[in-house]
Amino acid sequence: MAGDTEQSVHAAGVDYVVGHARYADNPRGCIIGEKEGFLKLIFRREDLKLLGVHAIGELASELVHIGLIAMTAHCDATVFGELSFNVPTLGALYQDATWRLINERSREFEMHMHLPELYDDGGFTGANWTGRL
Repeated sequence: MAGDTEQSVHAAGVDYVVGHARYADNPRGCIIGEKEGFLKLIFRREDLKLLGVHAIGELASELVHIGLIAMTAHCDATVFGELSFNVPTLGALYQDATWRLINERSREFEMHMHLPELYDDGGFTGANWTGRL
């Protein structure tokens, strides 16, 4: 672990989001047979500045330092999209966790943008629901 925990950022009143990636979904994780390991990245919601890194599983001590360097350099989530990670390595979990978070936020934004349209005709009917997504 490096940096803040969800509990500490919550207690400090920081609005945050979390990105997760599982070893089991990573080629290197599969090679080493790690089924339970994961990487958790805690970002400030406003600017996606990296606040905390948690790695659990085999070789976690070699994985967490990537996040520690990013936090020391005051990086935001874009750094993980711009870097090239060798494959198969556990380091690629940083990209996976970040992309999962960004994709989730994009879907939430799209749903938020479409909600007024969905209610214009009185509710969620099969025609307007499937046509919007």
